[in-house]
Amino acid sequence: MSTSATPSPTSPTAGEAGVAAPRRGAVGYHVRTVLLGLIGVPLMVSVVWFALMPGGVWSWGPTSALLALPLAGAVVFALWWRWAGARGRPSAWRAALLPVFAVPAYYLLAWIVCLALAGNVPMGGLQRFGVAGLPWFVANLLASLTAQATWVPVTLALVFVASVAGFAVGYRRRRRSAGEPEESGRTGRIALVGFLVVGLALLGTAAGQLIAYQRYVDTPTVSDEVDLSVYQPFAPGNRLVTPVTPPGLRIRADYPRIDGATALYPVYAAAAQALYDVNGLDQAAQTDVAKRYVPCNTTTGAYNRLIAGDADVIVVARPSAGQLEAAKAAGVELSLTPLGREAFVFFVNADNPVDGLTQQQIRDIYTKTITNWHDVGGRNQAITPYQRPEGSGSQTAMLAQVMRGVPLAEAPREEIAEGMGGVLSRVSTYRNVSAALGYSFRWYATVMNPNAGIKLLTVDGVAPTPENIRNGTYPFIGDFYAVTRANPTPNTTALIDWLTSPEGQALIERVGYVGL
Repeated sequence: MSTSATPSPTSPTAGEAGVAAPRRGAVGYHVRTVLLGLIGVPLMVSVVWFALMPGGVWSWGPTSALLALPLAGAVVFALWWRWAGARGRPSAWRAALLPVFAVPAYYLLAWIVCLALAGNVPMGGLQRFGVAGLPWFVANLLASLTAQATWVPVTLALVFVASVAGFAVGYRRRRRSAGEPEESGRTGRIALVGFLVVGLALLGTAAGQLIAYQRYVDTPTVSDEVDLSVYQPFAPGNRLVTPVTPPGLRIRADYPRIDGATALYPVYAAAAQALYDVNGLDQAAQTDVAKRYVPCNTTTGAYNRLIAGDADVIVVARPSAGQLEAAKAAGVELSLTPLGREAFVFFVNADNPVDGLTQQQIRDIYTKTITNWHDVGGRNQAITPYQRPEGSGSQTAMLAQVMRGVPLAEAPREEIAEGMGGVLSRVSTYRNVSAALGYSFRWYATVMNPNAGIKLLTVDGVAPTPENIRNGTYPFIGDFYAVTRANPTPNTTALIDWLTSPEGQALIERVGYVGL
């Protein structure tokens, strides 16, 4: 006689072996699930990222990332859909979902905190996330090497959504196929609301950080550089100033080839327009003279052209150590003639409550001794101190006038602005907060490329006004120069002599600079 046993309501079915597990099985499920989320998922996503880099690390870019995101999402979704039937899974959805939810939620929260601690600079966030999100090392390193930092939080958010969605779909399907009743009750509704609130809060915060960052990068209301065409000599309706009286010098042939700094283009372009005799030439020919003899290639480009013999005179700040070395290596002797004075200024977002800094505070900020605005009377907010590239006029002035032999802290790539206008743009629009600090020259920041989004700081309580430049009370004042090679052409010498004469000095003052 055979006997049969009736399965109890808590016994697992054949299709769902181990689902309604005892507590020991549930503990094992939670441990395995956490390990899979902590280590397995980051490794799987890293494999997907590497699969889309057949040309090596440097082939990674936006296109690769856009392909990797949906593929990684699909892989993660499939993994957790399958895991919903894992042996030992608790029958209650709350207990089953918790470890699946908790791990990607932790990673997303860690990124949010790391980014906030880095002053909302994505590359700085990557550096901190390298510790908090160690299993994401491969993806984190790849993002750092290719400057695609924002794809890390996007991937974390995608993994979070794909993990929860994949498990939820798989869990529901398996319960239905096993004929298990739907869960209900007040406790279940409260848990559901809790999961939703936490998930939406994390995703919303991460999205808000990325939207604010993208707004800072893509803000169309502030140009990175001024339109130099409005200062092109001989062009109808340009913005160049003219001498009050006809100049005593006219150059009718062998025009000196002038180049120089962006901020000083209105000075030497106005001088060329006043002194170069182009009467009798049609407009096209006059434009050709302007482009051939009066270009603007920035400080670095101007020094390179002068050393190479492609320019006769450049109007720039004092050469950097690297530019002096380049001239020496080329066997070129540089001759500097002061033309005028200008203030080297620091500025912050107009929203920043800080109105001034001391010289020592500025040096401490740029050596990262001071890293928070709260330490200089501002908000409790990390300082983002922008720098300029080596060899630029403002970086040379920063080293010579401000740091005075004190080494600058190494700046992340995102804290180096290529153009002076780029510094103005980033400080004025920097995530609509007052975290950034930048530097430039007074006239460029206030006249040539004015920006309502910034305010100039006082230094040691002294404002960078023309009066304080003349009387020498503002601490960061530097000369700008006409720089030539040894033995300049006669017309080049005549041009420089005129610029240092009362007529030339009056023109420089009319532009808005301070004469000698």
